Amino acid sequence: GLLHFANYFNGQDIKKTAIQVAGTTLMGLNFYVLYVISGTLWLPIIAHFLYDLSIFALGHEPKMPDNLVTKVISISTLAMFILPLLALFYL
Repeated sequence: GLLHFANYFNGQDIKKTAIQVAGTTLMGLNFYVLYVISGTLWLPIIAHFLYDLSIFALGHEPKMPDNLVTKVISISTLAMFILPLLALFYL
């Protein structure tokens, strides 16, 4: 996640960069938890693919069309942040 600080030096706003660093660090921790739970790299790889797919499907702008697809993708993206952290309590 910390490598995303390089975006600040490429002209990105510091607030946006800090949010990006925090988000990518959290996702990295979540991918690690998925790895520990599953014992294989396949689950984190699939989760990373689905996360990237959701980013491309929703776009990078905060204004998203209000339809069922974007709501499902938004909820699943949020779940990808929360569920692995909750799983830590069961390890």
